[in-house]
Amino acid sequence: MSWKHGARLSSGGVSATIAIVPAGADRIDELVDFWLLLHAFQGATSVPMPGLPLRTDSDTGPLVRDQYLEWLSQPDSFAFFAEVDDKAVGYIIGFVQEPSEIWDTGRIGHIDSFLVLTEMRGRGVGRLLMKAAYDHMRRVGVTTVGLVVFPTNEGARRFYDHEGFTPSMLHMYRTVPNSPQ
Repeated sequence: MSWKHGARLSSGGVSATIAIVPAGADRIDELVDFWLLLHAFQGATSVPMPGLPLRTDSDTGPLVRDQYLEWLSQPDSFAFFAEVDDKAVGYIIGFVQEPSEIWDTGRIGHIDSFLVLTEMRGRGVGRLLMKAAYDHMRRVGVTTVGLVVFPTNEGARRFYDHEGFTPSMLHMYRTVPNSPQ
C-alpha cells in the first residue's frame, strides 16, 4: 500500500500536515520504539499486579518485535504511523481475528497497540490513525473492532468512549498459587 492521507493542524500559529502512512516490516525498529514508549506509559499508569513484575525494555522489545513481524506477515493485519514533517508522532498496529464464539461479530479487527506522542495529543492525530485503521478493516471485511485498555488510563478510555467502544469483558490475572487452595 503506498497511499497517504491526513489533515492540517494548527497550534500556536504554526501549521503542519499530519500524514498517515502504512508501516510494514521495513519500519519494525520504529514500531518497536513506539511500543517501548507505550510500555513505559502503561507501566507508569497501570495497577501493579502482585507477583507479576513489569517487563524491562530489553525483555519486552524483542518479544514485541517478533509479534509485530508475525502480524505484519499476515495479509489482513495493519500498522500505520502518523507523521508530521516526516517524523513519526503516533502509531497504531493490529490484526484480524475470526468471529467471536460469544457474539455475532463477524471478523474482528483487534487494535493491539496505539500511541500518540504526548505533545501531539488533542490535535486529531489519534482520530486520523483510527480512521486509517477503520478504512483498512472495512477493505478486508472486518465488521467489529476490539481492543484492550488499562482501566487506569482515563485519557484513552475517554477517547475510546468517544469513538463508540463499549466495555465488554474484564481481564483478570494472578500467579498460580504454590499450594492447592
